[in-house]
Amino acid sequence: MDILSKLNNNYQYSKNQLQWIVCAWVLGSVCEKKSTISISDGDVPEDDYDKKSIYSLLYSLYSSMGEVENELGRKYEFTFNTWGYA
Repeated sequence: MDILSKLNNNYQYSKNQLQWIVCAWVLGSVCEKKSTISISDGDVPEDDYDKKSIYSLLYSLYSSMGEVENELGRKYEFTFNTWGYA
């Protein structure tokens, strides 16, 4: 599974789906002849990924966390913000 370009940005993946997606990505990379991600510096050529797919993964990961506690015991929920600020 190529999580860098194949995830649907109109879908929120569940925790179980995320586990399968990451597992398939890791196991699939063993069979790849050439890795998309550079081993020496982590670079990924811009043609080899789709930002919508990456945002879909990150949004699903953030939303799957639910409510968590900070070091002071206060509950909060992670948000994934793709907007900039001035």
